[in-house]
Amino acid sequence: MPGIAYEADQAHGGIADSEQVYLPVIADDRRFVGVITATDVGNVAARSPDLRALLVAGDIARPSETLLPTDSLLVAIRKMGVRGTGSLPVIERTTGRLLGMISRSRVRSLYEKHATAAPGDDVALSA
Repeated sequence: MPGIAYEADQAHGGIADSEQVYLPVIADDRRFVGVITATDVGNVAARSPDLRALLVAGDIARPSETLLPTDSLLVAIRKMGVRGTGSLPVIERTTGRLLGMISRSRVRSLYEKHATAAPGDDVALSA
């Protein structure tokens, strides 16, 4: 079963304390499986108190739009808009391995940096 086993209270607290709303779930080989939220963990814990002792993220992970490292900022914003999500996983095309997450605020920041650069300035769209 993919994912990491957590005590439900620990997982819910860790996600709730994070600024990231969607957390990626990966298999042992780092292949992207899906995403979970604090709400997902909380719902399982509330509905099934007997499952609170052990929760496997892969059991509640849901599919998500993904991005490739070569996707444009426009593609990223459009995909975020499809699901109404604030962040998306970036995966490697051939293996499906998770490379990281990118947020709507980060895309917006990169776009603004690029849009306000003086003509001829070489503005990197990464980090």
